[in-house]
Amino acid sequence: MRIEDETKLDYSDVLIRPKRSTLGSRKEVRMERTFTFAHGQNYEGIPIMASNMDGVGTFAMADKLAENGIFTCLVKTYSVQELIDYFDSDMPTRTDNVAMSIGIKQEDQDKFRTVYNKLVIILNTFVLMLPMDTVSVL
Repeated sequence: MRIEDETKLDYSDVLIRPKRSTLGSRKEVRMERTFTFAHGQNYEGIPIMASNMDGVGTFAMADKLAENGIFTCLVKTYSVQELIDYFDSDMPTRTDNVAMSIGIKQEDQDKFRTVYNKLVIILNTFVLMLPMDTVSVL
C-alpha cells in the first residue's frame, strides 16, 4: 500500500471571487459570443453545449435549448429515419444549434453517411464534425 502525503483539495477549498461589474442586474448580462475559427467559419451564440447523454441530448431538449441559441449534441441511439425527419424541417435552429453524434465503428460512419446524403439535398448547411482522416469516407 502506498501512502500519499500530498495536500488534497476539493470544491470547499476553492473560492471564486466575482469580477467587478457595471451591470445593475443579472438580466443585463449578454451571454452571446462570436468566435471565428481557423478555417474561417464564424459561430455566434451562447457557448454552452448540452451533452449527448441519455435524457439530455434529445430532440425535445435540443428544440428548447435552440430557442435560446444553446447548442445540443443528440444521443447516438436515434435511428436514421428519426434523424432525417428531425433535421428535415422548416426550423433553421435545428441545423444551426444541433449536432448528430456518432461512434467510431464503421456502422456509425455508415449511419452518418446515410443521414448526411439524404439531407445534403434538403439543407443548405449541415455541420460536419469529424476528424479530418474520417472525412474521406463521405
